[in-house]
Amino acid sequence: MSLQKEISRRKFLEFLGGVIGGAVFGTPVLRQLWPSEAQTQKGLSETEIKNLGSEEKAIPIKPTIIYESKIFEPKVVEKSELGEAKNGLQLLEQLGLRGKIVYIVYGRPAGGWGSLGESTTAEQSWELAAQRRKSIAQEIEKAEEDFVYTIINPVYFSDNRSLGAIKDIYISKGLELASKNKGLVALDFSDIQKAKEVISDLEKKFPSQKLVYLAVSFDVEHFLPNGTLEAKEINEFSRWFAEKHQKWVNEVNLKIPGFVFVYTFGGGRILNLNQLQQYYLSLDTLVVPIFDGYGSDGQKLFSLAEYVQTLPNTQEFPALVGVMEFYTKHSQRYDTVSPKSTFKTLEGAPVFFFASQ
Repeated sequence: MSLQKEISRRKFLEFLGGVIGGAVFGTPVLRQLWPSEAQTQKGLSETEIKNLGSEEKAIPIKPTIIYESKIFEPKVVEKSELGEAKNGLQLLEQLGLRGKIVYIVYGRPAGGWGSLGESTTAEQSWELAAQRRKSIAQEIEKAEEDFVYTIINPVYFSDNRSLGAIKDIYISKGLELASKNKGLVALDFSDIQKAKEVISDLEKKFPSQKLVYLAVSFDVEHFLPNGTLEAKEINEFSRWFAEKHQKWVNEVNLKIPGFVFVYTFGGGRILNLNQLQQYYLSLDTLVVPIFDGYGSDGQKLFSLAEYVQTLPNTQEFPALVGVMEFYTKHSQRYDTVSPKSTFKTLEGAPVFFFASQ
């Protein structure tokens, strides 16, 4: 079943029309851009809904002030000084993530593609990530201090493994430099079983002092045979990884979050998204889907809202989502929407997960 069919059209249109129209233009323009209450009750076709976020409709909207988000309504809680977090918000507070930016730089190093394709060694990847972070911070008008973690996200196997695996020396040095760069290394895979094998192998080679800085991501579009992953498959892997990560963390007595990112680039889809478990409270691990960020401002907001409305999303366990920008590396090939505009789709989120291709 598609995400669009899982969402209440009326609820979504009320959200989108109310937020954009009310926050920016007021009632007269709202009636021109978005369906009236009567139209909403009557119901719109999926084509009509998509057209609401089209380039033409979005032109008058200034993306810097559109999104006074109502899709995230987190309840403020005090940081728990002792004991295990009792809900998702407490976990975000304990991990120092609440209201912060987690910035991810993605690609295949050493002759590959994406942003990391401009680097060969782990040292170069971290230098590139620092440059990207500085540039992105200026673009989105945030201080670099707001970036709580910067993550280099190398694709472990490229093009269904045709280029082989990333060398251990790259991973080792990347993990070693992570703490100095306020960061983590997220290895990207297109096969869950292979991810388990690689991580188990790295566990034999590297000490916990390095492994605590290891995270994971999946490219759903490359999963065989049809570019989909069941939420229950992600849940099973995430618990497996979270337990390993927590063991490493306990051995070195550090408070570092575990992350599992899931890219839904292109046709890649997470099936039964409403069953995705995003918080592993006792294991300090979070699971975050990242959508590709194609299209106009309205289309990006529409895509993100679909995710948030479909994921479990409560005050104590707010939905976690991320968005990927392509402008920095592929300003003409994919889309021409600026990083600032793309970042604005996350306004109101409990944590800002922002990735650069």
